[in-house]
Amino acid sequence: CMFSSVSTVRTCIRRQRMLRNSPSRAPYIGPADTPAVFRFRSEPGTRRQILDAFLGAFLTLWTTSVLATEWQAHADIAQVAEIAAAEMLPPAAGRRTLQAGPIDQRLRMPLCSVPMQAETPASLARGERMTVLVSCAEPQSWRLHVPVAIAEMAEVVVARGTLPADSVLEASHLALEERDVTQLRQGYLNETSTVIGQRLRRSMSAGQVLQPAMLKVDPLVRRGQRVTLFAASGMIEVKMAGLALANGAEGQRIPVRNLSSEREIEGVVRS
Repeated sequence: CMFSSVSTVRTCIRRQRMLRNSPSRAPYIGPADTPAVFRFRSEPGTRRQILDAFLGAFLTLWTTSVLATEWQAHADIAQVAEIAAAEMLPPAAGRRTLQAGPIDQRLRMPLCSVPMQAETPASLARGERMTVLVSCAEPQSWRLHVPVAIAEMAEVVVARGTLPADSVLEASHLALEERDVTQLRQGYLNETSTVIGQRLRRSMSAGQVLQPAMLKVDPLVRRGQRVTLFAASGMIEVKMAGLALANGAEGQRIPVRNLSSEREIEGVVRS
């Protein structure tokens, strides 16, 4: 437009508006030497349709892939952990049960095409839960830490009723009941005959487990008592006279003096 006057400017603006709003206006085509992919100017609606079609195709492929994936059953993973734990533990004193899990239900581990592997800890203290590392190598590698609860049920000595401190134990005072011995970290006794006639160091309530530390053990050897020292090495056995330097119960280690050499050594009270 040539702007020679105000009216000419107004007329030019009206023409431009009419051209922009005209439904028959042809789409923009760039210069002839411009590649076709860049010369096409799509309308906003067309761009939205292309984007919707692309997203739809992507979601369809992703959903198909997810649905086609097979997952490893949690029960199989738990069984591998329990077997590995059982093989690592020493022989049980009673009836042992192992319970793996729980495994988080939201976890999805791809199905393993080869046997799953399990790693157990190098050592385990009594009463601890064990954690087993279960892993898969193919077709997709994964690792999962699985907790395993351990219970070992055995008969132990308990008090039938309330027993005051300093009581001399009789057969009628005691009974055998099944308990989880993995939880008895202070020890336990499994035969009533071994404690008959011994004295309680403190009181006991009905059903309470009798532990070795609750007993007053009368010393078999007293301080100043003459004892016989016995030593053995292979086929050689030596006996000599000694003097106890402390009281000692059966199985207890105490200091003694060798009366022949006057040397102080340690010995275990046997009888």
